[in-house]
Amino acid sequence: MPRCDICNQELTGDEGYLLTTAQVTASVVCWKSFIKSTAKQMTELLDNSNLLSRVVFARGSSDSPWQVCEACSPMFEFDHDHAHSELIRFRKTGEPSAGFAVCQLSFQGRDLVADPLDMPAWEKMLESVNAAIKEIRQELLQHSVDESE
Repeated sequence: MPRCDICNQELTGDEGYLLTTAQVTASVVCWKSFIKSTAKQMTELLDNSNLLSRVVFARGSSDSPWQVCEACSPMFEFDHDHAHSELIRFRKTGEPSAGFAVCQLSFQGRDLVADPLDMPAWEKMLESVNAAIKEIRQELLQHSVDESE
């Protein structure tokens, strides 16, 4: 049974949408949710730029389409009819199976290198990540202020 690549909910029948990595990584709301969730398991995530870069670039290098449920769909901007048709076609044919990555990852020694494959999508991804991190830090600061009062 297919699952939503955002929340892991089972997708039944023809439910859902097929999105590109560029569409997913352009969403500030999705990044915010993903970073908060990941930070629960990797508590140093927001304080370790190397770790954060690895997590972000790994997501941006996803070279397969994203199946997204109805509940998660408001996080993204896309043509719903087209994305639903693409999902149905993908489930029937298994295609497309590649060509979705925003960046390609490689290692030079111990250093991770991310090479943009789609410059506008790359720039939008970085803007969205930065906006999400800024919002998370503001929330943490506000929470800290609220607790000290």
